[in-house]
Amino acid sequence: MTAFELLEAMGGIEETYLLENWEEKKSRRSKTLFLTRFSAAAASLLLVTGIGIGIHLSGHYTNDAAESAGEFEYFGMNETAAACDTAAPEVGGTTDTSAELPVLSFGGLIGSHGMEALMAYHVDEIIGSNPWTKDCTLTSLPVYRNLSFHGQSGIPEAGYNEEELLEIAGEIAAKMGTELLSHEFNRMTVGTKDGYSEYLTSVDAETEFCSVNVSVSGMASVRIDENSPGKPTDEASALAVYEVFADLLEFEEPTADVVMHYNIYAEPGYEVSVWDAAGDEREQILGYAFDTVMIFGTDSWYGINLGGMYGKKELIGEYPIITWKEAAEMLLEGRYISTVPDDTFGQPDSYEHVELVYRTSDETVMPYYKFRVHLEEWDNNHFEGEKSFGAYYVPAVSSDYLDESAFWDGSFN
Repeated sequence: MTAFELLEAMGGIEETYLLENWEEKKSRRSKTLFLTRFSAAAASLLLVTGIGIGIHLSGHYTNDAAESAGEFEYFGMNETAAACDTAAPEVGGTTDTSAELPVLSFGGLIGSHGMEALMAYHVDEIIGSNPWTKDCTLTSLPVYRNLSFHGQSGIPEAGYNEEELLEIAGEIAAKMGTELLSHEFNRMTVGTKDGYSEYLTSVDAETEFCSVNVSVSGMASVRIDENSPGKPTDEASALAVYEVFADLLEFEEPTADVVMHYNIYAEPGYEVSVWDAAGDEREQILGYAFDTVMIFGTDSWYGINLGGMYGKKELIGEYPIITWKEAAEMLLEGRYISTVPDDTFGQPDSYEHVELVYRTSDETVMPYYKFRVHLEEWDNNHFEGEKSFGAYYVPAVSSDYLDESAFWDGSFN
């Protein structure tokens, strides 16, 4: 597996996870836990390095836009998406939209052992620059079908072919002011009920000064192996790396997003990204949720992960959303999605932070209210002053448009 393939595998990461000592400390609890969006190997690496990649995709779409969009569109900032209308259809009153909007399900889960939580001294350390506020006036948001969703084989059914991968890599190179000099396609063998099959996974391409990797699911990374400004840890270092890629990203108002958390040895790790804060309330929320790029690097190399900028998606519709207060009531009633096991920590009876996010690695990409709950039973578990904050998600879409699979209490059979 190449370094870029590992980054691709981590491309849906929005959290680091508490893995070490879980089996040892919780061996009496024969409960199987799942990580969403990535493998246990990638999770273990993140816990050591402190690197994380945001679950972000892109677009401002309406039902009208979907009708004229063609077979599919990229999730992110590109020619096919840029011209789409941002106006939200009017929702509310006694209008019956059930015939127009299909009922949504949670879709598929990808993962392994662990739970979604971050360690910090205070919740403020793990809060980024999400533009959503409790005063948000939006009454609807778009929902998409993720055509880049990894199925049971680990390969998206609607993935890109060789020609399309080269086209995307060439587009990225051209925006960087260079061109592809060489490339190599990567493949993997996957076992199915009919035997073993070989699948295309990604392309590695080289230019005069940078490397480009694009996966069949649309995850793309660009890496430069010289003149590194060092590992990004703050707003200034994030924006310094952004400037190198400014022609590729074309953000009107580049804004840094820095989340700090700790590993079990109390060593700080940073999730550093940049997003485009231009536009009104709706555009900023969608820009943060979708058009965010992860900044990464060491003292010898640096680069960006484009998240789902080139991921395929299909608009399902513009759905009415509930308020964060309604979501908080649902959280306390036990109607949520979480990998934090109820049998260990119990059901949340309070929370310390809430924000609106999109779970972009799911099969159905829709908005959620994400609550940070202090897991008091893990206080000082690894180092003095440590607090663990679990992630609990409540669908922001009105319950009238959700089936019961959209809720999950963190337990498994």
